[in-house]
Amino acid sequence: MPLTPRLLGQVRLDRPAAPSQVQVLRHPRRLVTVRHEQSLTVYDLDTPQLPLAEPVASFPAPWPVLGRGDAVSPGLDLAVFAGPHALRAVDRDGVTRWELKHGCWSDQCWDLHEDYDEYRHEPGHRYLNHGSARFSADGSIVWAHVRSTDPDDDGNEAWLVVAPDSGRILAQTVLETCAERSYHVGHPDPGQMGLCLDEGQDGAPLWWGRWDGHTLEVASYGADTRCLFDVDPSGTRLFTVAHGQYDLAVLDGADGRTAWTLSSETLAAEGTEIAFEYGGGFVDERTLLVRSVDDVECDWLIEPAADGSAVEVAYPDRIPDNPIPLGDGTWLTHDGDLLRRWARG
Repeated sequence: MPLTPRLLGQVRLDRPAAPSQVQVLRHPRRLVTVRHEQSLTVYDLDTPQLPLAEPVASFPAPWPVLGRGDAVSPGLDLAVFAGPHALRAVDRDGVTRWELKHGCWSDQCWDLHEDYDEYRHEPGHRYLNHGSARFSADGSIVWAHVRSTDPDDDGNEAWLVVAPDSGRILAQTVLETCAERSYHVGHPDPGQMGLCLDEGQDGAPLWWGRWDGHTLEVASYGADTRCLFDVDPSGTRLFTVAHGQYDLAVLDGADGRTAWTLSSETLAAEGTEIAFEYGGGFVDERTLLVRSVDDVECDWLIEPAADGSAVEVAYPDRIPDNPIPLGDGTWLTHDGDLLRRWARG
């Protein structure tokens, strides 16, 4: 029997935003960031209830929106923008604290640009790939995926650990990848972080990083075929969707081994075909929330420990954009300028 979720509250954003412009942070506090061309705006989900009266912070953006790659510190005093040619950290007044230049994200350009105005009107820079950044749970470091500064690397990229107060590179590793875009997935342990790259039809490399204050260790999980979207509240398991969208898998966070899988064929009724949408994750420690598309478009609550039993979520009105689980038994849906928070009925 379908489950009708309970609406806990909603907030109307000051303007519509695409799903790629909305990002949810869960560690150490639940925040929503909305990226517009001129700003990165932050809402606090740990207030007593929605609707959220006002944004809790806003940062002027140094260049137009590119995707889900910018980061805000847990203390809401600093934002790091992952731009076409540099990482730039700014405060709420838009004052630049530091900048790290890297190779241009245009496929045809290896210049080390000084400023966005150099290329903003060039046709070859109109549609760019992009990297991403993310603060650790305690705000002590910034993880960043950038393009190499060396033209001889021919597409190589780097994963950096950066000091947020100065922009000093504490550690880095070269990734022999060629991403169209990337995003980070946070972990409650400040020394751990996930990075997922989208290489288009070539795959989706998934990297797991560990930083102990001295050494950066990086491991490859999922054989370049799994897209990482979430970490469970305890930090022990990772939720992934196959690059081909044909199954879900929960991985052991310690070594990346597959702990559980669910094929899309298992949920498909006779005579129908479904695929899993990119997104979803842990509503709580034991329950996943995912979306199916193609012949059957709906959300599902799934308990891996209960043999993958699935319950359809029946919203009271049309299905909004891909759900965003919060790990505390609730989840968000986003529809243009409307953000709604749900729980089981």
